[in-house]
Amino acid sequence: QERFIAGVWQELLGLDRIGIDDNFFELGGHSLIATGLLARIQRELHVKLPLRTIFESSTVRTLSERVSELSWASQPTVAATDDEGREEFEI
Repeated sequence: QERFIAGVWQELLGLDRIGIDDNFFELGGHSLIATGLLARIQRELHVKLPLRTIFESSTVRTLSERVSELSWASQPTVAATDDEGREEFEI
């Protein structure tokens, strides 16, 4: 996931190398590029992020962590039935 995000940054920012802790905005990123970045993340990783996310998580490391959190949170819950027929949900 970090490699994917770094690769998209490289492509959108026109850079050969991106460090995991490089700041998106210090590398020349701005809100228009961020919009394209978030659209790619949504399309490829199936996670929808608001634009403010790139301002709050402006490194590959922190953005990847945020994507992981949202990916995990969006996983469907699994229902099980206990001995008395009641459904139990794992949250």
